[in-house]
Amino acid sequence: MLRGAAHIDAVLFEGSERDAFLLAVQLNVAHGLPLSRADRAAAAVRIMCSCPQWSDRAIAGAAGLSDKTVASLRRQASAEIPHLPDRIGRDGRVRPVSAAAGRRLAGDVLEENPDATIREIATRAGISLGTARDVRRRWRDGLDPVPARGGGYPRSGEGRGATERSLSAQMTPMIMRSLCADPSLRYNETGRLLLRLLALHAMSSADWERMISTVPVHRAQAVAQAARSCSEAWQQFAMRLEHVMQRPATGS
Repeated sequence: MLRGAAHIDAVLFEGSERDAFLLAVQLNVAHGLPLSRADRAAAAVRIMCSCPQWSDRAIAGAAGLSDKTVASLRRQASAEIPHLPDRIGRDGRVRPVSAAAGRRLAGDVLEENPDATIREIATRAGISLGTARDVRRRWRDGLDPVPARGGGYPRSGEGRGATERSLSAQMTPMIMRSLCADPSLRYNETGRLLLRLLALHAMSSADWERMISTVPVHRAQAVAQAARSCSEAWQQFAMRLEHVMQRPATGS
């Protein structure tokens, strides 16, 4: 009005108040009148209160601070922020705050169900297959699930987990080619639907990284939650298939 202008350029944002605040902080950190350090620290505390599952690095990236500063702010505001066993990083991946926490949870899973499969233990505890296997071995030997040398994952477990992931990535294309060539799946509607769904996830690491880079930070949490829900559905699907395989065959 002071300039005598009849119109202004604007960007309409549709979302929650929390998402609007996150976007406002990110935009103000990047351009315009820079936020003071006190403003950025206050924004970081507000973000960690509304998004306690975000990692220190994720909050630091949004507020324009260092992850060490965010970690210090989290310790100071510890009474106001819930303590969660896992946090979501800037890449959208969920990681345990403490490696020992995942191992303890895996031990609890075994206490509830001593016959739990490696995959079931890994899924429920949020750890790798190699770590789940090591925890089960230690549990059966009467040892603490967490090694005494500091509570971290053993190097051998890390090596096995990385090897399994590498082998899995190599095997997936071969398995998909075999499944797509199977007439019992190709020539019925439900089988073709299953093949299409499986093909959606048979992507390379580079494809996943490109997909991660396209997700805006203010939607990362929602996308991560949706992805985790899909993952849990596939895990249940896989466990039910394995259960079917383990049933004794009945003759006519």
